[in-house]
Amino acid sequence: YRLVCIFYNIFNIFNPYNLSLESLITVTDSHYTINEERLQFIQADLNCHEWKGDTFDFIYSNAVLEHMTNLPLAFGNMYDILEDDGIMFHSIDLREHASDRPVADKNTSIGFYKISIDEWNLRYPLGSDSYINRLRVSDYRGLFEEAGFTIITEDITQTMPLTPEVYKEIHPDFHHYALSDLQATGVQFVLKKAN
Repeated sequence: YRLVCIFYNIFNIFNPYNLSLESLITVTDSHYTINEERLQFIQADLNCHEWKGDTFDFIYSNAVLEHMTNLPLAFGNMYDILEDDGIMFHSIDLREHASDRPVADKNTSIGFYKISIDEWNLRYPLGSDSYINRLRVSDYRGLFEEAGFTIITEDITQTMPLTPEVYKEIHPDFHHYALSDLQATGVQFVLKKAN
């Protein structure tokens, strides 16, 4: 049921991009049937796959990208396997939410901005269970564009209240970010592969 709710929300975002939920999921008397010819759920390592180019017309992730390490490679692979004019939807959780690092309120915590990149990578090695890459909206935007995607929408879904005083508290590794980038704690991107 939650999956269908997610798809209803996603497809509302795509209007008018000619995507039809009815061709993917049939709803009858509160029962949902997936059209397995049109919709497949695949869990795999994007950087170690055997798919040929132009395999998928839609790629979706929710709270995944912030845990990935080699995003240029991953986005390049997504570009390769996505059909021309294919669509991607990514919801990214930019909050501090490492499982072994409890915080009082992950919606307002700036604790992970106070740690240098080098120290962070020592505490949370790349690819470890608690790894968060700590990239900000501007980083993702740049990486998507470098991979060749057109950004259809970029929606900040959540923010935390910060003032310029935050720059006195955070590590200099984060000083180059605009205040709005530090305030953003959630973002959704809808992207298109330009042909």
